[in-house]
Amino acid sequence: SIGDWAFSACAGLTELSIPNSVKTIGSSAFSGCVGVTKLTLGNAVDSIGEYAFDRCTALTTINVPSSVTFIGYDAFNSCSSLVKVKVDDLKAWCNITFESETANPLSLNPRLYVKEEEVKDLEVPEGAENIGEYAFYGLRRLTSLKLPQSLEWIGNQAFAGCVNLGTITSLNSVPPKTPKKNAEDIFEQSIYDNSKLQVPKKAVDAYESAAVWSRFNKVEGVEDLSGVEGVAANHGEVAGVSYYDLSGRRVASTVAGIYVKAVKYADGTVETQKVVK
Repeated sequence: SIGDWAFSACAGLTELSIPNSVKTIGSSAFSGCVGVTKLTLGNAVDSIGEYAFDRCTALTTINVPSSVTFIGYDAFNSCSSLVKVKVDDLKAWCNITFESETANPLSLNPRLYVKEEEVKDLEVPEGAENIGEYAFYGLRRLTSLKLPQSLEWIGNQAFAGCVNLGTITSLNSVPPKTPKKNAEDIFEQSIYDNSKLQVPKKAVDAYESAAVWSRFNKVEGVEDLSGVEGVAANHGEVAGVSYYDLSGRRVASTVAGIYVKAVKYADGTVETQKVVK
């Protein structure tokens, strides 16, 4: 681990590459390192303490591995030059616990990249069950959002500040649950007023009577959501989705790689396809 205040105010540092042996970065570990321009976190880093990179004012690029599960209060506060956040696993990103909005580097309005491609039309991957609090806070460059059939929960302010969302598509016929307190803050009020929410046609009533979702002025029921999973014309609803490695072994969760995806429908039909994560 890297201890609290370990390299605080080391103005001579210009590029940080945290080794794979490090699991924890302590509070204020690199705060005030005003010369650092690039940060690459090793693939074992699990926890980043509060104020860890506070006032790293020259920082422009951050690479965040799928191992990260917790980022503390104001960890990236005042990183005013940040322009690029790079992640390799969106599902893992959705599960990070951010202790505040400024714990999330996206709050500084950089560009989000997944595998070197900028994300403007965000498709949360199938298999993701939760989107945590502040997960995409402040990502103004988002223009559309697609939520998977597997999604069950969205945390407060998950998409706060995403002011340019035009269309939000939810594939689950059961509206994802939201917190009881301040749930309306998940999206900006302008999004509820002006953006379009697309849902499975048979689920319109459920969304229009569900907390948060009922706030949307424009709810559209769509029979076929352009190939979205969960709406199958010939086989009925999707009953389950499983993934297998190329040796035929079922996997509980996927990381970057090639898999065989098996989709089982309500009528018993199973369809398979090779997918790249």
